[in-house]
Amino acid sequence: MDDGAAAAVINQDKVHILIDLNGWSGGHRVSLITRRPAPIQVNYKNWVASAGIPSLIFNIGDRIVCPPELQADYSEAMVLVANSYFISGHRYQYRLDNPVQVSRVTHVDAGAHTHEHTHAHTHTHPHAHK
Repeated sequence: MDDGAAAAVINQDKVHILIDLNGWSGGHRVSLITRRPAPIQVNYKNWVASAGIPSLIFNIGDRIVCPPELQADYSEAMVLVANSYFISGHRYQYRLDNPVQVSRVTHVDAGAHTHEHTHAHTHTHPHAHK
């Protein structure tokens, strides 16, 4: 489905929040996002810097990848979550009562995020589950 048709379906289905998981990565759908098919559009996960796309309202990150003092450099408003904006962040994968695991978690969280996640361009859509 091309971007124009996808935007029409999203709008027709009255999707309230559209989350872009791809940013400017290969296979991006920026022309879909710029059509603003949903009233609230969010940049999340793949592109932690500002996407610079005026139709994206929010950018979800944390204080490490999206330092609040850089808000003026973002076209989106920052939504900062505690610990890690990755829902699969290390603090959530390990038992924190195990001293060996705690030292690993502390070491990994103290540095820059080194994970690379590849996300296919998928958005939850009622027709996708039929």
